[in-house]
Amino acid sequence: MSDSETTPSDCNSPQIQELNNLRHLLKLQRDRYTHLQILYQAVADFISTAGALNPELATKVENILHEQSCQQVDVLDNEYTQLLGLRSSGNSELSFNEGRTLRKEIGLILEHKYKKVCDEFLKATSQNVNSVDGRDGCDFSVRPEDNTLVVLKKKLEEQQQKYLENELTKEKILEDIAKLRLEKLPKVCDEKIKECQIRAQVGELRTKLACETSRIDVFMERSNSLKAYKELLKDIKEQQLECESEIKHLQKMREKYKQVACKQFDQILKSYVEYKAALSRKVNDL
Repeated sequence: MSDSETTPSDCNSPQIQELNNLRHLLKLQRDRYTHLQILYQAVADFISTAGALNPELATKVENILHEQSCQQVDVLDNEYTQLLGLRSSGNSELSFNEGRTLRKEIGLILEHKYKKVCDEFLKATSQNVNSVDGRDGCDFSVRPEDNTLVVLKKKLEEQQQKYLENELTKEKILEDIAKLRLEKLPKVCDEKIKECQIRAQVGELRTKLACETSRIDVFMERSNSLKAYKELLKDIKEQQLECESEIKHLQKMREKYKQVACKQFDQILKSYVEYKAALSRKVNDL
């Protein structure tokens, strides 16, 4: 099923139910507005047509309409109305007889309008207006494409939420990488440099010890001195190869992490070169 298709569960979703409720509310408000507009127009017709027959009532009704219009804009007390030059009628209600007369006149006007509309409808369509099924002039029903739009909007919000969660996860990972690169990596490199310095010092001491031991063996002319020296030389060469391998490894690390200070590495390399030169001279002397 594609993303644009809706399912029964989608049609019964809270969003669709909310749209249906709004549609019903809009229809009720529209019907009420239409009803009030018809009454308002009938009252306006009464004021314009019945002014000569009952001018006092027409004037009073007109003042009431004006006051209601002003109240829809803002509510002013008597002090402000006097400052603005507005006069309050002081009598914004109709008496019982006036109300009965107005209702009677409005009823006659509505009957006349209804008869006129029916005649015009019959003339235009050759049908009786009461025989035609009534239709709502403004359809507030939720269309299928609107349902689809609501469902897609919901899915979009879910995807946006997932996107935000992924962005937060990515931000955390980047922070961890930055912390590893800026804090932990320099510490590891410093520890490795110290280890190499210690190993270089140990190698230097062992070289000195080997030199002194060889001198003692030669001076004492022991029978096993040559064999022992060969074994020592073999061990030194193995250490030399191991040290060369370690230096190559450190050189690779140095190229990879150039931002890390490697002054100690240069000192270790210098010490090794001196150690190798001294060892070579010693071997040549023997």
